[in-house]
Amino acid sequence: MPKGKTPSLLNGNAGKPNKVVAGRKRECTRCHCAIVKGEPCFEVPHPGFAQGRETYCCDCFAKVLDQTTKDLDTHFAALEEARAGI
Repeated sequence: MPKGKTPSLLNGNAGKPNKVVAGRKRECTRCHCAIVKGEPCFEVPHPGFAQGRETYCCDCFAKVLDQTTKDLDTHFAALEEARAGI
């Protein structure tokens, strides 16, 4: 039986996405819109970047989550095929 916490593909060594309130003006990594001080946004850890995180506006983060869901659905389908011996 495996020991310890089950790892997640979404929570790598860098950590997990966090909802934050912008403490200063920021720019969305994806659409480059301005995120003004006091607006909610999401920080996604990204190893290899200078600051180590990407900042997304709420609209772009929703699109990222939609794509992640589609990718996970594809992996679930592949897992079911593998279990069925296809």
